[in-house]
Amino acid sequence: MSEAKKKRRQYSVDYIKYIFIENPTNPLSPMCLICQATFSNEAMKPSRLQNHLNKVHSNKKDKNVIYFQDLKKKYTVQPTISKLFSEASKQDDDGLRASYNISLLIAKTGKLHTIGEDLILPALDESTLPTNEALLLSYVRFIKDEKICQELLFSRNLETDAKGETIFNKLEKFCDVKESPLNNITSATTDGAPAMTGRYKGFITYLKNKVPGVLAVHCVIHRQHLVARNPKFLENKDTELRGNLIILKNDIAYLTDLYILFNDVNLQLQGDDLNLIKTKNIVPAFVAKLLLYRRNIGRHKFNNFPNLSAVSFSNDDLLIYCQHLKNLHDDFKERFQDILNMDIPDWVLDPFSNVNTAGSFQLEEQLIKLTTNEELKIKFKNGYQEFWLQKRISQLYPGLWSVVQRFLIAFPSSYLCERGFSVVATLLTKKRNRLQVTERGDLRLISSEFEPDINKLVKTHQIHPSH
Repeated sequence: MSEAKKKRRQYSVDYIKYIFIENPTNPLSPMCLICQATFSNEAMKPSRLQNHLNKVHSNKKDKNVIYFQDLKKKYTVQPTISKLFSEASKQDDDGLRASYNISLLIAKTGKLHTIGEDLILPALDESTLPTNEALLLSYVRFIKDEKICQELLFSRNLETDAKGETIFNKLEKFCDVKESPLNNITSATTDGAPAMTGRYKGFITYLKNKVPGVLAVHCVIHRQHLVARNPKFLENKDTELRGNLIILKNDIAYLTDLYILFNDVNLQLQGDDLNLIKTKNIVPAFVAKLLLYRRNIGRHKFNNFPNLSAVSFSNDDLLIYCQHLKNLHDDFKERFQDILNMDIPDWVLDPFSNVNTAGSFQLEEQLIKLTTNEELKIKFKNGYQEFWLQKRISQLYPGLWSVVQRFLIAFPSSYLCERGFSVVATLLTKKRNRLQVTERGDLRLISSEFEPDINKLVKTHQIHPSH
């Protein structure tokens, strides 16, 4: 007999004096005859049962055993809903399962919980966030079944302020409650706001005090927005004209083409499969292209600026645009120093062609062993990410994995949080602006890629007859 089975408590007929009988659906747990409250097997102790009788049914605590036995007989013969379920379990399980599926569908639509039959009709509704509330969203990336998954970790209201210390305390409290050590965090991505990255009192500072080796990442999309939103070449234009760009057709044409290019790279920096390796490929390429665009415009080559080529412009205009592209290039280089200077070892991308580039003796030794493991090697044909995410690699070659995991798991951007805030805006309509998104499950259900285990919910659902 296993150790777990030895510790299971057995129901005693003597427990009827506490008004508890064997649970008809689970003999290993006691059930109150009056309120149908069910206790766990670990809680099946006389003291716990007596306490329930005294506090919840105090008017029955002085009754004798015969009274409770009569109650049991009446309960046994009465046509309870539980019995109806057992007599028609197939039909009712299907009904209960349908109920859960409908609830999930309602949550996925983000509409009112009362819409019921209206699910077949698509609807649009205006939604706004309450202006006096601050909401903290935290997403997590992790490995499951040798694949990278990302999910909403938690959402919390910031009741007092949105300072770095307050944000860190929310994270720390969550980890404490879930018994998950902060050292499990290998990287943290933020939008770069002072509350997040402030040198002395930013969230990252508090996190690094507890996890010194954590990798801090400033959202690459947010950095791109900071560069793109400042068309400095307009600073010398007349204020009145700057506010009325409609008369500056050449400037509008140039900006239109430029922001199309920005939008293309922005889309590349989104997506669930983005990692730091792919980011390192995207950002330097765009920075280098800015100089290419500058040279081409200076030579009257407008391959990437079709709208500009279609309007009348002067050489003075082109000089301004060339200088603007140079300024953008310099701004990008300054804001993306960490990405541009990030060193990705060759063996991370191709361990089988770069055995002697691991650096330390320990890593080189592990790399040699890895490249001779034919069972693991077969997955490399599907790409470096699928290869490195094999569970056995982290177990057999921990040194290599400690280097690789940061490149694969760290969030390069905070776009998931922005998407989460859009979901919140959809949920908090005028008709339900009091919905507690941090307490109810709507936000998680509409955001999550995971499906609830409805079969498990059906099996564990406890029917409570009305009384």
